[in-house]
Amino acid sequence: MSLPGVEGLMWSSPDADGVITCNCDVGAVSTLRGRRKRRGARQSRSDVQLWPASWCELLKDWLKQGSGDRRKWDALLKIVGGHRVHDAMNLLESLLKAGFIEVEEIKSSNQWKTLWVEFIDLEDMRELIGLSNRDKLQKQREGHSESIFQNNELQCLHETLANMPADRAIRRHDILIALDRWMADDNNGTRRDFALYARGDTKAITNSEWDWLENKLSLEDIGISRHTSSVWLRAPLLLTTDDGHLDLHAIPDCIGLTPNTIKSVIGISGEIKSWRILENRTVFERVARDRGHVDGVLWVPGFAPSWWKSSVAHILKLCPAPAFIACDPDPAGIEIAIDICDIWLANELEWTPWCMDSKSLSGLPKRKKLTEDDLSRLERLRMLSLPGILQDLIGWMMANGEKGEQEGISFNELCADSLSQGIEQYLKVLRIPLYDFPDVILHATETSVKKHPRYKEAKAGDSEAAFELVQATINDEQVEKLRILLNGRKPLLASAHAYEAEGVNAIPEVFADELAQRLDLVVDSGIIQTNVVAHTGANGFGRLARQPVFEGSVAPEQDYVLVDDFVGMGGTLANLRGYIEAQGGKVIGAVTLTGKPYSAKLSLDETQLQELREKHGTNLETWWQENFGHAFDCLTQSEARYLARSSDVDTIRDRIVAAKQKGDGGCV
Repeated sequence: MSLPGVEGLMWSSPDADGVITCNCDVGAVSTLRGRRKRRGARQSRSDVQLWPASWCELLKDWLKQGSGDRRKWDALLKIVGGHRVHDAMNLLESLLKAGFIEVEEIKSSNQWKTLWVEFIDLEDMRELIGLSNRDKLQKQREGHSESIFQNNELQCLHETLANMPADRAIRRHDILIALDRWMADDNNGTRRDFALYARGDTKAITNSEWDWLENKLSLEDIGISRHTSSVWLRAPLLLTTDDGHLDLHAIPDCIGLTPNTIKSVIGISGEIKSWRILENRTVFERVARDRGHVDGVLWVPGFAPSWWKSSVAHILKLCPAPAFIACDPDPAGIEIAIDICDIWLANELEWTPWCMDSKSLSGLPKRKKLTEDDLSRLERLRMLSLPGILQDLIGWMMANGEKGEQEGISFNELCADSLSQGIEQYLKVLRIPLYDFPDVILHATETSVKKHPRYKEAKAGDSEAAFELVQATINDEQVEKLRILLNGRKPLLASAHAYEAEGVNAIPEVFADELAQRLDLVVDSGIIQTNVVAHTGANGFGRLARQPVFEGSVAPEQDYVLVDDFVGMGGTLANLRGYIEAQGGKVIGAVTLTGKPYSAKLSLDETQLQELREKHGTNLETWWQENFGHAFDCLTQSEARYLARSSDVDTIRDRIVAAKQKGDGGCV
């Protein structure tokens, strides 16, 4: 039998131990003279099961080191150490007889000494003693390279696997697969919960693996916390589950409810005027003690993780109320506030920043300098359409280079004040009678606008989509009609910057820009809506209950034309007109992209006003003036008609209150 790699060398027949030998000093290759090679004639895998545990551990130590099949015997002996030399010699002989190695020996002083040890089928040997088979791992790794995850944020972690050893990459790939399922199922729990979910053992994920995950992901955001997550709150409410009741009235300060506890709640009874959300834990606890018997008070742990948002959304669905959101008067605080307000917008409920204004910040006894990161955040924020109070705060921070924390703000006094002046204040708007106000100029049918393929994107804040929509639906005849109405006057165009559940409506501003270009006018972007009313899709009671409020500079004696995307009952246009004229401006007309044809008439005629007063009497008008700040003569024609068609006074009041609290006026 020829020796592989050395031409002309032959192997002997097996000896009594089944070992074959090749004498390398035969032939012309001088470098091989005085050497021989030996190996087992056949491989006996069953022998390994009979070896002492110490031999297997020693073999693992040898095979863990290096990757080549061929090793120097002296190097292997160094790994052994002096106390295991006897085991090493016995193991070498057993490996040889079992056919797992080939040894190369040299004759010195009439004795054969081992020079090299070559492992035959190294990866199979590793697998036999409990180590990983690296060939199989590599194939498995190659199969993982094209993995597709349901959650795109895991892709950045998947890309890091390419630079890892195969066994580590495979272990971590398995973590990502489990994490993808965890996120898809919207699970939440502790790190130990996830480790059990992923690997069947609460401690099976190592610290280095947690560090790897945390380097790319916010674990809190995907429902994995160091300890059991809790929503901290206080509220005068009774929570009902299938198993019983949890009476929060009995809580003197605050309580933490786990997401699973909140998910089990099927009903909430009790009444609150508002939810108050605070970022600082100490301030939250103080306000919870002082106001939690009247209002719902929630702690938001910085940038709200998904489990917190879903838990609060569930609470809000069962106990809807407007929100006061109080975060630090700094760039990050603004980002937190506009992130969590989406929960209220999704439920068509009002929200307002609370103590996040320039006055609160400038009045703090101690402020901090803005960092470079703060300035970058402010630059991004100032490009957004935000409530005026936040725009003012951004301007103050940029002008003064300072920010603050809410610990220095006295929330106790502000809580008492806001109970009488807070959310209720939004209902009292500036209105003046609309006598002889010209009909709103409508450009397109409601169907052509709302069925446009980019309508929803435009409504959610996409300016390019809004541009395409306006270009497709603007009407040249109606533009000319506006030109005739102006009769040579050069008014400013004031568009309604409305906040919708999906984002900031981009249509009014883009529509105003197009009109300005065609009529050589100027758009005034300084007047903005300061609250969220979520009128899109709302019925009449929802629109009446949630009145838009405006703020911003008005040029005295200046003519204005109002621009909006839609006129329903005309309340937004009426309120915007009232605000401008109360500040000294003069509104000479209004134009919308679409609307109900009958809603184009804002001016309330005497017949409709008389019908309303005769049907519902003075009690309703008195209540209306107390709650909305104006009498029936300031209503639009559509608002008055809607109220006149309602069955009775109690129905109107109940529906208005319900719409204010729930964000939905219900069905007439």
